[in-house]
Amino acid sequence: EWVIATAIRITLDKLNTFGDEIFEDPLVLKSYFFAISDLSVGARYDPFSY
Repeated sequence: EWVIATAIRITLDKLNTFGDEIFEDPLVLKSYFFAISDLSVGARYDPFSY
């Protein structure tokens, strides 16, 4: 049975620039991006939590 998940927050905090930040060139740092290849959300339902 499928359920709907709401209010999921994904925070991408750290970007691996392979040391390019030492050049202090904003154009170089703008060339990086985040990519997500797989996302899995798991949970349990507790009927007595209300």
